[in-house]
This record gives sequence, structure tokens and C-alpha cells, in this order.
Amino acid sequence: MARLAHIYRIRRFTSLTDFSAVQRLERVTQAFGVPIRVKVIDEEDVPSWALIALACLGSTDWESRLFKQYDHLLNPKDQP
Repeated sequence: MARLAHIYRIRRFTSLTDFSAVQRLERVTQAFGVPIRVKVIDEEDVPSWALIALACLGSTDWESRLFKQYDHLLNPKDQP
């Protein structure tokens, strides 16, 4: 197990009172598997119509810019 590792994750923060949300790409620094630091790399607003469509219909046509732009960080390829 590595002593120091970095993982990348996207977290969504939602306000249910006004149907707004923000997605953040975060880099988490871990020591022996325990998170010790979180740094926000990028963030984007989620449109309210996408949240309403997801709640009512179970899906939406909206696509996140973070998943497209930072795919190489979120899904690293195994290197030989």
C-alpha cells in the first residue's frame, strides 16, 4: 500500500429548497488510506431543469463538462 496517494472525485452539492446544485472536481490526498487534504480543482453549476428532470423522470439529457474534460483523471488507464 502506498503511503501517500491522490484520488480524484466529483461531488455534487444540492440545495433542495431552490433546485440548485454545484459539482466539484476534488483531488483528495490520502496518507495510508486516510484523507488528509481535499483541494477543489474545478467546479460547475448544474442547471435547475436537469435536477427537476432527474427527480421527475429519473434521467436527464444534460451532460457534465467535468466528466468530459477530466476523464483522464477520473478513469486512469493501467500503465505497464
